[in-house]
Amino acid sequence: EMLDLPKAANDPDVMHEGHWWRGYCLLELGDMAAYDIEFDAWARGVEETNQPFYLSIAATVRAMRSLTRGRFEDCERLAQHAFAIGQRLQTDTAAGVFGLQMFALRREQGRLKEVEPVVRVFIQQHSVAAAWRPGLALIYSELGSTEDARAEFENLAQHNFADLPRDGAVDGNHDLHGGHLHLSGRPGPRRCVVPQSLTIRRAQCSRQQ
Repeated sequence: EMLDLPKAANDPDVMHEGHWWRGYCLLELGDMAAYDIEFDAWARGVEETNQPFYLSIAATVRAMRSLTRGRFEDCERLAQHAFAIGQRLQTDTAAGVFGLQMFALRREQGRLKEVEPVVRVFIQQHSVAAAWRPGLALIYSELGSTEDARAEFENLAQHNFADLPRDGAVDGNHDLHGGHLHLSGRPGPRRCVVPQSLTIRRAQCSRQQ
C-alpha cells in the first residue's frame, strides 16, 4: 500500500520514502535479499535528483552492504566517498557516521589495535567525544585488556547510560554496549531499560508493514 498509493498519485518523492521505509523494515527483519531490492529502487530514484544529502546516504548504505559481504576495500572507498560529500554539506553527523563505519571495518579486519590510541586520545582531548566511550570499552575487550574495559564500562553505566548523547550515533552506541557485554560475559545493569530509539524503530516498522 505504501508503494501503490504514491504510484497512483504519481508522487515520486513519497514513492522514494516508501521504498526507504519498506527496506528499513526488511533490514530489521533480516531479509537481506528483499532489502537489496528496495534499497536499489530507492537509490535509483534519489540519485536522479543529484541531491548531495541523498547521494551521501546512498554511499553510506552501500559501504555497509560491502562490509557485510566482506568486500573491505569497497567498504572503505564508499565510506570515504560518503564522508567527503558529508563534509561539503557541513553536517554534524558526517564524521560520526564515518567513524562508526571505519570502526566496524577495522574490527572485521582485525586491526582494532591501530584504532585504540586514536580513540583514547580523542576522548581525552574532546569533551564532546563521550559517544565514543562504548567503542573504547569494546576495543579494550577485544584486545584482552579486561580491567581497562571494565573500568570504561562502569564509567558509562554509573548513571544507567543517561550521560550518553542522544544523537545520530545512538543506535551504534547500543550495539557497542551489547558487544562489550557479550565479550566480557557480564549481564547488563539491573535497571537498564529498552532505549527509546529502539522502541520507536520497532513501532515505525509495525506501522509501515
